[in-house]
Amino acid sequence: ATAKNTQKENEATTETLEPEVSNPSAEVHRSMVFDAQVERILEFRRKFGTFCVPKAYDDRLYAVETAWRSHYRARQKGKKVVMSDYRFNRLSDLNFIDAKSLYPKGMHSGWKSMAKL
Repeated sequence: ATAKNTQKENEATTETLEPEVSNPSAEVHRSMVFDAQVERILEFRRKFGTFCVPKAYDDRLYAVETAWRSHYRARQKGKKVVMSDYRFNRLSDLNFIDAKSLYPKGMHSGWKSMAKL
């Protein structure tokens, strides 16, 4: 009987969460992964002065940065995207999007030599 009551309580608790968050522990894990990725991007910026990660430098970090940029811009335009408020606000606080506009287009051509470091 206790296991059934606990199961019903868990189901009721899950139903009260936002639709995107069906498993709170999974959301905590995603937030931890996101925070770790933010730290990697910040480390890259401290080292090279930009958030723009070239693909030749790190495929995964490049993919993360590109996806964030795409989702962030879509959300700024009012489109529905998977980016949470926490992620959007965290990237806003870092000036993540505006920082890219400081660098000229075609900058990635010079990254090939840097990636060999």
